[in-house]
Amino acid sequence: MEPNYALVASSFSLLAPAIVSYKTMNYDIASMCALLTFVSSYYHYTKNHYLLYIDYPLNQVIHLTTLYRIIPGGWYSMPVYSIWLFYVVFIYYYGYIHKTIVWNPDYEKATPWHVSLHLSTSIMSSYCIYVTHLIR
Repeated sequence: MEPNYALVASSFSLLAPAIVSYKTMNYDIASMCALLTFVSSYYHYTKNHYLLYIDYPLNQVIHLTTLYRIIPGGWYSMPVYSIWLFYVVFIYYYGYIHKTIVWNPDYEKATPWHVSLHLSTSIMSSYCIYVTHLIR
């Protein structure tokens, strides 16, 4: 399979939460996001399926760690997180069940949705981490 340069590029958006996390002294999230940026972009470039054994678990660990950190943000962080979570669950699982959206077999149709996962995750994580840091 050929590299998907749109997904390689959008994977670099995951540096935003790494930078925000570093600036807000969440060094563990910062280092995990930096590692995820490398793994995700390298996977989308090489399509080496062994990288998925790092990518998927690392995504989940980052998600849980970020959620743990942003819960104290309460009304400032949780509405944004909830909207993002609904969006991601819908396009990922609905798409999986119906083989559409992110799971569309036509990569040209699936790629914009996958890019939106990268970008929305980056924006949500950066915002929620920063807002929670401000109110602490």
